[in-house]
Amino acid sequence: MLSADDVLLTRFAATKLRPGYDQRQVDDLLDRVVDALLTGGDVDLAAVRLRQTRWREGYDIAEVDAFLDEVRVTLASPRTAEEDEEDASATRLPWHELARHMVGTLLLGEPPEGEPRLIKPPRAPRASAKHVTVTRDGVTWRSRSLRRGRVAVGDIARVVTVRLEYNGTTSSTVDYAFVIDHAEGVRLRARLGRSTPRDLWVPLGVPVSRDRSLLGRPKDVRRRWPEAISWAHAYPVVATVLIAGAVLLALSLLDT
Repeated sequence: MLSADDVLLTRFAATKLRPGYDQRQVDDLLDRVVDALLTGGDVDLAAVRLRQTRWREGYDIAEVDAFLDEVRVTLASPRTAEEDEEDASATRLPWHELARHMVGTLLLGEPPEGEPRLIKPPRAPRASAKHVTVTRDGVTWRSRSLRRGRVAVGDIARVVTVRLEYNGTTSSTVDYAFVIDHAEGVRLRARLGRSTPRDLWVPLGVPVSRDRSLLGRPKDVRRRWPEAISWAHAYPVVATVLIAGAVLLALSLLDT
């Protein structure tokens, strides 16, 4: 049985010079499946016809088909009394709480399960690893704007490193480390460089891992940690178009 988190964190191998499924279409389908799992709805997978790609990057066909088979089993399975009770309690939420949940989930990447989080969680400080100092007492840093900060070791649950891919290729990547507290919030996003020591976080004595469930798309990371990845960072093309449109509109208004 799959949960909504299982679907959100599922990633498929990429194809380039061999047939694959259209990535955007698969992503949209998975979003519909997540919504169905959260609301008790259904997705007619039999009516889905995924387009195939050959010369551009796609998702491995065998992997996607195998996963969709699991989705079919999950959606066809009868719901348990516990799941029905959870849905019933959800319907008793005040309208403003329900609206907050929907806005947070659909627009800001708020996790659909677990403890509710603020629609606008505090933005995680950002710093280069070369300006980060790690001791057994905690982490201190200096940002590009010369602001300083500190997180005590008692507030740190773990450190996760993530490699983000840009332009859809592995040739354009950036490594980050997320310092995560006990509430699963990101307290610091540190950009890692080639000269960053691999044992940088060892003095903390907390688990340090590499998140391999994410294939590095900023929008996927944002779904999990919206405080660490801004909307413009997750959708740079759309953000650029919107900014350019705003500039052109401003110029046209000035000319009138």
